[in-house]
Amino acid sequence: MVEVREVASGVPGGLRDFLSVPRALDGRRGPDRDADAKALLTGTHPLSRYCSVRAFVAYDSGTPAGRVLLTRYAGEPVLYLGFFESADDAAVSAGLFAAAEQVAADAGATAVVGPVDASFWIRYRLKVSGFENAPYFSEPLNPPYYLRLFEAAGYAVSDTYVSHLFPGAPPDHDFSGFETRLAHLRARGVRIHSPHWWEWDRTMREIHGLLHELYRDFPAFTPIAYEDFRAVFRGFRLVTDLSMVSVAHHDGEAVGFLVALPDYGASLSTGPALRRLLALARHRRRSDRYVLLYLGAKPEYGGLGAAMTGLLAREVVRRNAGAVGALIHEGKATERYAPELVGARNTYVLLRKEL
Repeated sequence: MVEVREVASGVPGGLRDFLSVPRALDGRRGPDRDADAKALLTGTHPLSRYCSVRAFVAYDSGTPAGRVLLTRYAGEPVLYLGFFESADDAAVSAGLFAAAEQVAADAGATAVVGPVDASFWIRYRLKVSGFENAPYFSEPLNPPYYLRLFEAAGYAVSDTYVSHLFPGAPPDHDFSGFETRLAHLRARGVRIHSPHWWEWDRTMREIHGLLHELYRDFPAFTPIAYEDFRAVFRGFRLVTDLSMVSVAHHDGEAVGFLVALPDYGASLSTGPALRRLLALARHRRRSDRYVLLYLGAKPEYGGLGAAMTGLLAREVVRRNAGAVGALIHEGKATERYAPELVGARNTYVLLRKEL
């Protein structure tokens, strides 16, 4: 018998059950997600002042078997379903969705979208293909059957994303196309460089500004103040190899950026603390693969994104490493970069249900 209960504010047992669900399902864990979920549910997350949340736990014969968190932004007609975990049981997932959808409808929402862990700034998207490939750092991970559970509850795909896995390029790969764009931009006075550590604060401010300008139309994007942006990404400096980050300037203004991180896989979220520290030290110094997470350029600087990607690709080849072009919104120009070098492709979706 499946029963769904809302996690009551200030009741430790409900919060404990919500956080226990991943561990109850085949031993799966998500420490980073649990930290965000706990902070949101206790009102201590940097994003707590922007949104309100309601959480639900499904019990099967008294045992936690699923969970979901519903996020609402004041004045927004769409609410978000996130931190979703469920047994492979349509009764469990349907009960969770129904409870969240009723709250959304009562609040006057026109639709529910998921999975979105509260915000663009935390985690969103559902993985639907590429489960045979080793996970990369920051990849949204979930069991294959989650798509079936969403669709059985009436959700339809609204957005599709791809990640291209590049096993590596030969040392003599032709980068002339990128070099041509780079030469043109340099002739215009555009300077692309990797920041130094002492430029960290300035670089973060520039990336914050460019993200808000260039990503504002992305699904689940919500603007946040710089101090909250910095708090959300407080651990970013520890995992970053700044030689794989680029910022483009023109006349002293930031006009584009690229952020690639060493591929730590799941090594920073599983295993003993000492093993995690060793993995952090090893991969940050020299990784076998790099994950291109963020890329953006002002539209008046045509070819800048390709030029920055080319510089990254050349450095990856020099290091004899592979790369991941991560979570590209289907149809974007970056989806067409170096198709001859793509070794595998993962697919992700966002799903939507009209109320």
